[in-house]
Amino acid sequence: MTAVSGTTLNEDGHLEEATIYLSRGTIDRVRLGPLDHGDAAEPVRLPEGHILAPGFVDLHCHGGFGVDFPTSDAGSAREAISRIHQTGTTTLLASLVTAAPAALVAGAERFAALAEAGLIAGIHLEGPFLSSVRCGAQNPDRTG
Repeated sequence: MTAVSGTTLNEDGHLEEATIYLSRGTIDRVRLGPLDHGDAAEPVRLPEGHILAPGFVDLHCHGGFGVDFPTSDAGSAREAISRIHQTGTTTLLASLVTAAPAALVAGAERFAALAEAGLIAGIHLEGPFLSSVRCGAQNPDRTG
């Protein structure tokens, strides 16, 4: 068991101490207040100025840090995902923009391996399942 303690933002918008107890990568419990040094848990204290907060979930991510997921290779995508995770996004779907069928299949294959590795939660396809009448920024030649 690990006990991570630090400052958190409560529901009233005020900062206060909290401790999150983790067991095998899963939250076991949360307790408001500073770390109880009588606990058997391994203590981890966040550095001053850091906030203890839930991870962010990005359901529509085309890449980041100079990497465009639809056109990237697996190595570049893996590096971008690693850097995205370092900024507080714990879960993301890799988004592929509407494209030719071969490009979508290649993108899905590339990101399926990253999903199997646990680096992404899945793949978000913007098309071709869109109305060509209401396709927004998508290429109407690639929509349904």
